[in-house]
Amino acid sequence: MIDKTVDLFRKEKIQANQFISHRFEKNQVPDIFAKINEPGAQVIKAMITLAE
Repeated sequence: MIDKTVDLFRKEKIQANQFISHRFEKNQVPDIFAKINEPGAQVIKAMITLAE
């Protein structure tokens, strides 16, 4: 199953960006972890940008 999933990503049949529901900057990290784990936050996949 994992091999098939990886293959679909490589062939661009699945776009990873479709699964990202929230984006954060690295300076937000200390404050966001408690918030994103709350059911009401409706976070599916959070992306943290590390680059400046």
